[in-house]
Amino acid sequence: MAPALAVDTTTFAAVVIGVVVLGVVVAAVCAVAARDGFDHIGRGGLWSRPDGRADAGGDEQREEEIGQMLAARDVRRTRRAELGGTTRPPDAGAPAPADSPPRPAGAGDPQVAEEVRQLAIARNHRRRRAGLAPLDVEAEVARRLREL
Repeated sequence: MAPALAVDTTTFAAVVIGVVVLGVVVAAVCAVAARDGFDHIGRGGLWSRPDGRADAGGDEQREEEIGQMLAARDVRRTRRAELGGTTRPPDAGAPAPADSPPRPAGAGDPQVAEEVRQLAIARNHRRRRAGLAPLDVEAEVARRLREL
């Protein structure tokens, strides 16, 4: 049988306390040394001006990038308008006669009306399973098309 290693409890306590104290001192030194680093977060890192502002390559480059973003936005808007013009129903641009009642959106598109009708039927199936009274499908379709 191997002899038991006898450890003096006072020595063990002194080592633990010494390690804790040393850790607190090192943490305090690190916190003081890093304080200046936290003041520079978000200021551009290595490429910053003496006044603390980030240097993005000069005002000319910034203006050029802004112009590029605006041009890209205009291109997207133009494409969206062209796409919207081709998918709109043929009579959507024509003004409605003054004596006719206002038509709900999508009323000129039978595919939209059919899709809304299918959604209303599916909702009725869910309502029946939940024990609720079904809705009038045509009234629900008209209401949904008005909301569009």
